[in-house]
Amino acid sequence: MLLEQLGGGARANVYELACRTGLPLAVAKTAVWELAHRGAIDITPASVPISTVMEALRKSQPLTSSPVLLAGPDHAAKAAVIRSMTGSPPRELPPVAYGAVRLDEVELVLVAAPEAPADEEWPDLLRGVTSAVVAADLGRLEESVRIVDVLRRYSTPHVVAVDPDRFGGAPVDLVRSELGLDERTDLVLARADDHESVRYLLLDALRAAQRSETEAA
Repeated sequence: MLLEQLGGGARANVYELACRTGLPLAVAKTAVWELAHRGAIDITPASVPISTVMEALRKSQPLTSSPVLLAGPDHAAKAAVIRSMTGSPPRELPPVAYGAVRLDEVELVLVAAPEAPADEEWPDLLRGVTSAVVAADLGRLEESVRIVDVLRRYSTPHVVAVDPDRFGGAPVDLVRSELGLDERTDLVLARADDHESVRYLLLDALRAAQRSETEAA
């Protein structure tokens, strides 16, 4: 049955199986390895399109969950955000990582985007997300600004976070100007490794989504 759902081919990967069967990713992983062990298939070693990865991730989560995309040039900061909220390292699903957490009665799925997604990958990353958090790096300003521009172009509700330890005491208005933020975008000082700081940041991201829904109504 699984081989039929994989299209009868000799090569497969976890993501394709999860997408075609609706199996949770953990179950799909076990099934693929069992088939490979029996010699029924070969596991595809090539990289998987991000569209396939994101579809598999969406299907593995409850329909009531709210995905929040964590974007930014510093992967460690995004991983720390997930760890601060879940209490454990993010689950790796290359090229993304994720973690699920309950925040004030809302089931969130925090998805850490790749450091530098290609232009054609952004629609798949943003499809279905409730809002986004940009973990801006003032030392990599151009990359951070590009991400903010992409989110604005796709009309994705978002907030921008800056680590206060890397803020350098610069005036907030100057930092907002350097990042190209408009008056509707919140700039939040947040430490990625501090639970309460990240909690406030995510609540602000949810409020940004609510404002966007209200304005669109």
